[in-house]
Amino acid sequence: MQNRRLRHKRYLGKRPFAATERYTAATSPFCPSARRAVTDCSTTLMRLDLFSLHLFADIVETRSIGKGAKRHNLAVSAASKRITDLEYQFGIQLLRRHARGVLPTEAGEVFYSRIKHTLGDLHQTVVEMSEYTQGSRGQVRMCSNLTAMVHCLPRDLASFAIEHPHIGVALEERSTAYTLEAIASGQADVGIIAPVTRYPPGLHYWHYSAATHVVLAPASHPLARRSSVRYSETLDHPYIGLEAGGGWDQLLSRMAAAAGSSMKVRVRVNGFEAACRMVEAGLGLTVVPEASAALHAKALQLKVLTLEEDWATVPLDVCSRDLNLIPVPARLMVRHLITSNGTKAGMKIEVEERHLRADEPVAPR
Repeated sequence: MQNRRLRHKRYLGKRPFAATERYTAATSPFCPSARRAVTDCSTTLMRLDLFSLHLFADIVETRSIGKGAKRHNLAVSAASKRITDLEYQFGIQLLRRHARGVLPTEAGEVFYSRIKHTLGDLHQTVVEMSEYTQGSRGQVRMCSNLTAMVHCLPRDLASFAIEHPHIGVALEERSTAYTLEAIASGQADVGIIAPVTRYPPGLHYWHYSAATHVVLAPASHPLARRSSVRYSETLDHPYIGLEAGGGWDQLLSRMAAAAGSSMKVRVRVNGFEAACRMVEAGLGLTVVPEASAALHAKALQLKVLTLEEDWATVPLDVCSRDLNLIPVPARLMVRHLITSNGTKAGMKIEVEERHLRADEPVAPR
């Protein structure tokens, strides 16, 4: 009797394990039978849920299931289960687990890039619908570099507001690199950028304006007696710089290296007004747009020096995604910007005439 009970216990101990093995092998997302089962794209699409997509994107960005789960107040086991379910639905491995975290597979990279676009579009949809509920007629999400914001953008936004009083504008001051990424991922609709960094393919660009930059010096500075100066002549003196590693900072550094020297940055600030204040205090020279110099030089008793360099005049460009993929308010903004300064842009933005009337709602198409 005792031996029979032992045999029974051994049997019960092994049976569940064997059943689990058979279940895992039959339902693994990477086995041929499971892969053949994932053939109906519409069924797969209907089974996807936004929470899992957002979770997957966060896991890829943090390179960790634990960190991604923490962003959503989710247990690691629950997050891992959701990723496994996604892999099962597609029949392909999306994440490669290793000791230090996870990395997306080639399929996972493609999936992640598609998710970012999708989540950006869905976020914009929610924003637009909430604005209609509140009585407004749409919103344009914009990012612009600092130069455009002190040069001509305020004037053009004011005229846009007169033409389209029911369209709101959410404007952020951002670097060119950040703006390009925001446009590509769908987090922004329209961007004002400068070619201080390489433009990626896949976006659309139009000339907007150009900003000429000058050198500001304290009234007591040795160069203050000059009316113009070459950039190489200023490099022996301390400078007031902007954000380290920003597009404009990189351009000035490259031009200094081309002249066989380097910038001696004494202080870094976050804006042109702060830079002008530092120059007033005698801390060094700075390079700012003419519009900013005209605004602050007289009040702060600074000397404006013409910068005798071809690159001192920097073009400003408008960028966006495919015009057919952005809302009508954003298309109206693009058209307004590229025509406000007399630009002969070889493009036509199709917008129904009724959308241009202030008494009718502007709806995305």
